[in-house]
Amino acid sequence: MNLAGTNAVIRFNLWYANIETDPTQLDDFVVSVSNDGGVTWNTALVVGGALGTNATWQSFEFPVSSIVTPSVNTMVRFTATDAPNNSLCEAGIDDFTVEIAACAGTGGTQFQRGDTNLDGSRDISDPVNILQLLFNSTPVSCQDAADANDDGNLDIADAVAALSFLFGGGVLPEPINCGEDPTTDGLDCTTGCP
Repeated sequence: MNLAGTNAVIRFNLWYANIETDPTQLDDFVVSVSNDGGVTWNTALVVGGALGTNATWQSFEFPVSSIVTPSVNTMVRFTATDAPNNSLCEAGIDDFTVEIAACAGTGGTQFQRGDTNLDGSRDISDPVNILQLLFNSTPVSCQDAADANDDGNLDIADAVAALSFLFGGGVLPEPINCGEDPTTDGLDCTTGCP
């Protein structure tokens, strides 16, 4: 999931029953989050033992940023174990949602990288606006959004980065969704996210 630059919250309902025959061997249900496409995993929640074993639906939630830095490669994994196989272990997930809060920040102007016309989407008009800025001196109201490669400069490389994102599978630097610029540079925005 692309959650870069967001304050995403994961919500889900869990059915978990764990009836142990050996009280020293507790089977757990583990919720993990990855921000590198599944190369590494960080534990978000462990349900087992006394928590969540009463065979009823329960609601859980957690902000992704409390576990990992949200990225374009964010993943969530649910793992139910029954090892050793000496128990009855049942698990189910329902109503899995990812809630992304609307733009709300700490005071800086928020924008989407590459959305130079601030219409809330990235399309061919955005690299065209970058080229108009460079060659016709047509101003943009958010220079940070036009700095598509986030190198702190407005140049032809920004139009190339925006086109690569649109047509070549390129990845834009954060904020991908509405957010503040994580890089200190001389560029600024007078207006931001729609």
